[in-house]
Order: sequence, then structure tokens, then C-alpha cells
Amino acid sequence: MVQQTPYHFIGLSYDGLHDSNVAYLTDKIEYAALEERFSREKKDGRPPRQALDYLLANFDIDPQRVRFACPILPPARSEAEWQRPGVDRQLIQYPERRDSQRFGLEYIRQFAAEPVFVGHHDAHAASAYYTSGFGGKTLVLVIDAGNFFDPWCVSFYEGRDGRLRRLAQSPDSRIADGYALVTAALGFRPLHHEGKITGLAAFGRYNPALLEQLVPLLADPELVYQITHWENVGSRKQPPRLVVNRHIERLSSLLDEFSREDIAFAVQALTEQKTLALLKNYAGQYDSICLAGGLFANVALNYKIKQLGFDQIFIHPAMGDDGLALGAALWAKAEAEAGLLPVRLPNVYFGPRYGSVDLPALFNEYGLVFEEHAQIEPVIARLLHAGKIVARFAGRLEYGPRALGNRSILYRADDASVNYWLNDKLNRTEFMPFAPAVCDYQAGDLFKNLAGCEYAASFMTITLDCTETMKQRAPGAVHVDGTARPQIVSRGFNPSFYEILDHYYRLTHGQSILINTSFNMHGEPIVLTPRDAIASFLRSGLDVLAIENFIVTSAPL
Repeated sequence: MVQQTPYHFIGLSYDGLHDSNVAYLTDKIEYAALEERFSREKKDGRPPRQALDYLLANFDIDPQRVRFACPILPPARSEAEWQRPGVDRQLIQYPERRDSQRFGLEYIRQFAAEPVFVGHHDAHAASAYYTSGFGGKTLVLVIDAGNFFDPWCVSFYEGRDGRLRRLAQSPDSRIADGYALVTAALGFRPLHHEGKITGLAAFGRYNPALLEQLVPLLADPELVYQITHWENVGSRKQPPRLVVNRHIERLSSLLDEFSREDIAFAVQALTEQKTLALLKNYAGQYDSICLAGGLFANVALNYKIKQLGFDQIFIHPAMGDDGLALGAALWAKAEAEAGLLPVRLPNVYFGPRYGSVDLPALFNEYGLVFEEHAQIEPVIARLLHAGKIVARFAGRLEYGPRALGNRSILYRADDASVNYWLNDKLNRTEFMPFAPAVCDYQAGDLFKNLAGCEYAASFMTITLDCTETMKQRAPGAVHVDGTARPQIVSRGFNPSFYEILDHYYRLTHGQSILINTSFNMHGEPIVLTPRDAIASFLRSGLDVLAIENFIVTSAPL
């Protein structure tokens, strides 16, 4: 029997590298946010002071009832412990990285006498399983590039009756590292731009000579350490960053004779091949699968996994290290209560809200034109129908990397050229088309093999094959390979966004769909505050800012 604990849990993810974040869990998810949204430094790995300060200032937390859960191993007390299995050799070679762990623990202990330590992959697994809503026996797979303090790269778990049991773990299958290295070799920024490679892969073709070069390179376990290194590890002032050094030329020069499209195709194919091979012994034993870890930001891979024969698939919305704080809190709660039955997320709007801001005063400060509407959704739909680009800011901030209607840029998807000119406005270079947002009642007409993917598609975490109807109605959202990465929206998930989509659908007599891309300029985090929204709106030159119930423009429409 599941027992209720009197404790609440604050998850605090900080390891001195990237994606520091905070979450708060009672009998439900109360709050989850990334430090980057506050600091405005993409993938900020400094202590999550601002994210935690917001939590402590805006939620009534009883210090006698709260426990801190941290996705980090307990500190080693001897040299032998530093060399135990499960501690990355880089901690032995580079002692300053031990200091980042010590500092992380010192920081955490400012708020709790003794935190609950949760393994890095355990936190990932908990984030996916306990938010899946899946009953019965569920397979959980975690794949990422490892962590200095808990360097498993692949972990399998079984979820059953509210408990997670580890099945197997490996530090050697460095699938995510290979993807990051090819990202760097093609001139993009690893840890930031792997999605560009996923999109670019659809333009490439199979090249056996390229695979002959690439396979042994990516099998070299030392390559990632030779080509990349971290700077500002554990810094309180400068954001840590993953640096690609001159040794990348070794990889780039070997690939010079091949097109970047074919290289992207090859690394995507190898990633799929390796991941599906890991799953071959499990696919027939489980009806449902949950995924977490940075690799599963790869939406095309996620669809291939679903095609192995699983009835249901779920990818945690914050699949990377941005989901670790919540995952650690869920793991700790499950341990304290001897089990925690999985529930479906009602939505992902767990971040800050700015309802007390005097918006008219702020608009006047910037010399903006504005008008308030009692019902803003039909107004937004009409503006979109008229061909306007609308930046939407409403309610609480989304949790995870995707904008899902509260911090989104919206435009009509029947414009096939939108990927070129809108990306240019936002200073982005993208190869994956913008994602289509559709009401749930439309989805069956637009996407093939939807069964079992609906929940995952609520969070824009999986590609689907498009029907001919979808290709005709939304050429701006369909990739060259005939797939799209949809957000399927129900009324309960986001009532305001649903109303916008529904009004727009009716205005076009069901003939058009909206694209949804994140409200931010290239290289910046998704906007957090109304002031962030106005600054991004003015820099991008978009047509309309729809902020809460206000329509805002630079000049009269």
C-alpha cells in the first residue's frame, strides 16, 4: 500500500556544468523552473539561486516539512571512493571537478542539513515514469552523455506498482557523445544545436564510404575528451560552457569530402541503429515505454522506438538535465512513501507567473500601442488569419525546452516559405520546420499511426508521419521526409491556447493550422517576464504581442 509522507520535496539540480534547475513537489507538482530563464544565460549551470529565490518568495513552504532531493552522488571521503564504480575517471584526472561537487553540496546544505541524494539516471527515470500515467509493467530507458558524479550513459529500469527497479546500466554506450561530436564537426554548438542535425538528416542520403569513416571514430571512447572540455566548472560568476577545441579539426578533416546533409543522415542512422539494438531484448516484454535523458530530445528517434511495437510511449517533457530537479523530488517521494503511482501531467505550466505586473505602465514606458480585450482569443485568431505574426505571453511559464502556448510565437502554417523568413527575423538557422499546433479533434485527420503517441505529442516530443491532408494544409510545418513534430492541444491542457486554435480553425473552415515556435531570439532562453517579452518583441520586429489580455503593437495596426 502506498503510504502518505508528511514531507514535501524540493528538488535542486546543480552540478557545476549546465541546466541548473529547481522543483517543488507536494501531492502534486507545484513549481519547476530553470535558472537560465531568470539569468538569461542559455543552459546556465551556475547555482540556481534565482529559481530557488522565486520559489521561496512565492510559495508557503513549511521548513519543518520540506526535504531537499539532489541528483548527485554523496561526496567521496577517500581516494579509493573516488575510484569506485560509478565515478567518472575525469574526476580523478581533473581534481578541480571534485571541487565543483563540494561546492554544490555546500550550496545545497545552506537549505537542508542533509539532502536526499538521488542518482543522476535515477532522477531521469523517475521524471519519466512517475509522470507517464502508465499502469502495469513499464520499461524505462535513460540515455545521455553521463555525468561526472554518476557517469552511466545507458540505464534500463522496470516500473511496476509505483516502484522503479534498475535492470541494467552501462557507462560505455556513448551514443549521445557521438551525436554531440558530429554537431561540433559540422560547425554547430554541442549541447545546444543537436536538433539542427536531426532536421538536417532528412536532407541526406545513405553513404557507405562515410559510414566506414564515421563508425570507428565514434567508437573511440577518448574522442569526446580530446575534442571538448568544460570551462568555468562550478563558477558562481561565469556560466560554465562546453568548449570545442582545435582537435575538432581531426574529425572535421576526415569528413570534409562528404556533404553535411549526408553526415547528419549517417549520425542519425547510427544513433537509431544503436538505440534500437539496445531495446531488442526488451521490446516484446513491455507494452509501454518511458524515455528520459538528453538523447531523447531527438524526436525522430523517439518515433522509431514507438515503431518497435510498444503500445504506448512517453517522453518526459524536460527530458534533459532540465528535468533532474523534478525527477529527484519524485524519486525521493517514492522512496519515502514506499511507492508512487504514475500520474499524467495535466500540463507543463509550472514556472513563474507575473500577474501583479502593471502592464499598461510597462507598455507606456516603451511607447507601445495597446488595447485590452475581455476575450482575447478570438482577436488573436483574427490577427493570425489576417497574416500577422503573433507573440503570445500568458499565465505561467512552461517547464522544459518547448514553448507550448504560454511563451510562443504563432503564425499560419499554410505559408511554405515561413521557415526561411521567420527564422531570419529571429536570427535562427534551423533545418527542422516549425512545429504545428492543432486541436485534439483534428489530430486523427492529420497524422498517421497516432495511437499510443497522443500523450507524448501533447509536449512536442515525437515526430509523426503526416497524412496528405496535413501536407496540403500545412506545408510550412511538414518536413522534407513527410513528418512533423506536433503539439496536440486539448481544452484541459491549455484552455486559452485551445480557444485560439479552435477559433482559427473555424475562421479558415478547417483548412489551416498554426505553427508554434518558442518566444525568444536565437541563443537566448525562452522569455520569462513581461519585460523580457517586450524586449524580444521589439528586437524581432514581429507584428503583434498578445500579452495576457492585451494586444500590443509598435504602431497602430
